Amino acid sequence: MAALADRNFDDLAAKFARKIYSSQKGEVRLAVIWRDLEEWFAEAARPLQGAAAGPLRVLDIGGGLGQFSCRLAALGHCVTYNDLSTQMLALAQRSAEQAGCAANIDWRPGSYQPLVAALAERGERYDLILCHAVIEWLAEPQRLAAELAQLLAERGLLSLSYYNRHGWAYRNLLRGNFNLLDRPYRAEPGSLTPHHAFTQPQVAGWLNEQRLQLERSSGIRVFSDYAGERRGGLADPAAVVARELAQSSQEPYKWLGRYIHLLATPAD
Repeated sequence: MAALADRNFDDLAAKFARKIYSSQKGEVRLAVIWRDLEEWFAEAARPLQGAAAGPLRVLDIGGGLGQFSCRLAALGHCVTYNDLSTQMLALAQRSAEQAGCAANIDWRPGSYQPLVAALAERGERYDLILCHAVIEWLAEPQRLAAELAQLLAERGLLSLSYYNRHGWAYRNLLRGNFNLLDRPYRAEPGSLTPHHAFTQPQVAGWLNEQRLQLERSSGIRVFSDYAGERRGGLADPAAVVARELAQSSQEPYKWLGRYIHLLATPAD
């Protein structure tokens, strides 16, 4: 069997854009993560929407289609975008050009590891590091927290989302795929199912090893992915997003999210 490598989405960039971010799935993901970021920065007295405290230094690792990079750049923040896929980067740049914020983004294509190493060597520090739906595609996911922690400013924030092992298991239970739960997790090559699926203690352990303190957690797509019939509120896309936002931070629903979103800061 070939050695696992970090997933490059050059071959699936268009499919990824169509199936994830041009759909309700993507809308829910963006809504939950942005809500979490806005609430945390508001509590830290540094609103994302305002410039009173000055622009944030933002690093977007595996930035994909660039929705967060573009949104933050448009608000006046200083953004560095990175993605392994040149096709993803091209799509992100096109969106940023259409929004008029491409010139405000430092575009860094390629593997994140040499970029992070170079930034750390220069002593660069960031107020906000974004790393969404990346860790589950890495050959060595256990290294990510240590690599990113060294770039966080003293009061910086890491925004990390990961593919949830419990969400994967629950979906297969509902489908009757009991056999999949009796063997080690694995994804089909070439599919959009990630290399890895993680549990909360596993990811929290990696953060704790780097003295990163968990501030909050939310589930992404805690019910809509599991629904069979689109009736009642499920037939109304706006109602689905609103209810996903409402349930995403509530126990026990959030732990059934297909993805989990975590916010972590350097421990005092």
